[in-house]
Amino acid sequence: LVIMVVVGNLEYLSVEWLEANIKEIFPVDRRANLACAIGGLAYASTSRKVYRLLRDNDGLDAALRLDLKGRHGHEKLMERVAVGYLWGEDTLDSSRFKFIFESKAEEALAQINFFFWTIRGEKLNEDQVQRVLQYWRRCLDWATSQPTPPIKVLSSLSGLVSFLPDASGEKSDLLLSTAPYVHEHHGAYDFLKELRRLVEGSPKEVCTVLRRFIETHEPMYDYEDRMRKLVARLAELGHRAEAIEFCDRLRTLPGLYELFLTLTAKPPDAK
Repeated sequence: LVIMVVVGNLEYLSVEWLEANIKEIFPVDRRANLACAIGGLAYASTSRKVYRLLRDNDGLDAALRLDLKGRHGHEKLMERVAVGYLWGEDTLDSSRFKFIFESKAEEALAQINFFFWTIRGEKLNEDQVQRVLQYWRRCLDWATSQPTPPIKVLSSLSGLVSFLPDASGEKSDLLLSTAPYVHEHHGAYDFLKELRRLVEGSPKEVCTVLRRFIETHEPMYDYEDRMRKLVARLAELGHRAEAIEFCDRLRTLPGLYELFLTLTAKPPDAK
């Protein structure tokens, strides 16, 4: 906690002193001391200046290699790396992300995914949104290189759907690659909610994504009627045949069989 006070105040009192002494506050050659400093930093507010100092003085690279014992130490460190990436202070090709993807990927990436999900309601600029989507693509590329699918990472990527403005083009590929895993760790209902948003501008693509989702997961319960509402909206947007297909596949869900009867009772050319 001393580190929290020191770093949080000295940045405002004397940036020059902080720059001159950053290596003493975060000594990369003394692992135990560094671990304590990084542990205390978890309680400090995130600062762009401090991030740069840690990055440029090897503090972040050294911290990533520590076995942090604190309750939230590693999680907070991942949040800082994620924020630094959104700020444009880091790239997916940096030594930080290279180490994460090569050494501590499953736990670290899942933590970054969760952090991005927690800020989904924030007003990010277009560059930051694109950074999230580029990160999503990088995670999928990494996942395909693994001997077995990293389920925790792939399922938690479903939380990034909130950053998609639509489901066209490459964005559809992101959805299709993630859809088979969203039911793990309770992400299915949020995923359906986001598809309901995306269907307005991309009904064709959402049809394809929903089919992939159903192929790997047949829900037993329709929370807030999200599946029924999505399928009904697809029918209204000109995808009646696909909607009937989905209803037939999911007829055990409440409301889907009734929707099936309604859709099949209409003439094929009816709206």
